[in-house]
Amino acid sequence: MDFYPLICYNITSMSLLSKSIDTVSCCWSDSSDLTNYSNSCYSDLPFRKSISFRSKHHFSNFHFINEVIVDIDAFSSDYILLIDEDCFICDTDALVSLINYQIKNDIHISGMPDGGMPYRCHNPIGINPFLSFLNLKEIRKVYDVDSVKSTEYCESLNKFLPQDLMKDGYPWELDNFEDYYKIWFFLLKKGFNIKYLDAYFYNDIFDDLTDDEYSVILNNQENKPVAFHSWYGRRYFNCDFHKNRITNLYNKAKDYNKTCHLSSDGRAPHL
Repeated sequence: MDFYPLICYNITSMSLLSKSIDTVSCCWSDSSDLTNYSNSCYSDLPFRKSISFRSKHHFSNFHFINEVIVDIDAFSSDYILLIDEDCFICDTDALVSLINYQIKNDIHISGMPDGGMPYRCHNPIGINPFLSFLNLKEIRKVYDVDSVKSTEYCESLNKFLPQDLMKDGYPWELDNFEDYYKIWFFLLKKGFNIKYLDAYFYNDIFDDLTDDEYSVILNNQENKPVAFHSWYGRRYFNCDFHKNRITNLYNKAKDYNKTCHLSSDGRAPHL
């Protein structure tokens, strides 16, 4: 049996076990083009549905993630994939591998540490959820909004520092910089676990986008590239430089995905 029927079988099995997966396309800008680009990178996967979320709250905001968790009517799935509109899946096999890995190993959250990593210099114990897979069913069992709001960084969380991923020369600080950190801190204190994912600057791996000093490659649990993230999606419509840069990265993600599926080991031959 080849890989895609196996994926479909796993996803279908999860549905039979009263488990379902939704995706949320998180919109920073007013560009439907950008959202369509992001969605097209994983449109062939058998997720139950895709929700395009555009409202008063933005993705990098406590209120949005909190809304996803507490609004069971709007977000009724057991699991949810959060994906920013300027994040492009570059290997759908690697994404499904990550999802299956998390479900099989009861890992509640995944994402890139928000410090000691390319482009991010704040608290590595928190994740930056430009691409994050959450076990909503388990999170909702313990989630209390008032308790979450009062949660801040404390030294007892230091045991969760992903020191194996934090890179020399990349700054970090044990702060409360992003308001959504409190969600991750609360859940860690409740015994939930986070799979921290490695990342690199795109230009540290490839040399075909020489004017792009922002974009990163996010790896899955097997250190296979799973997504290219451009940052600055909110500048897509008002800055030609970022619009061209993001469009070029999207095209590279689509090309990389095609190349991976032609490769016997699941990754592009030149990586």
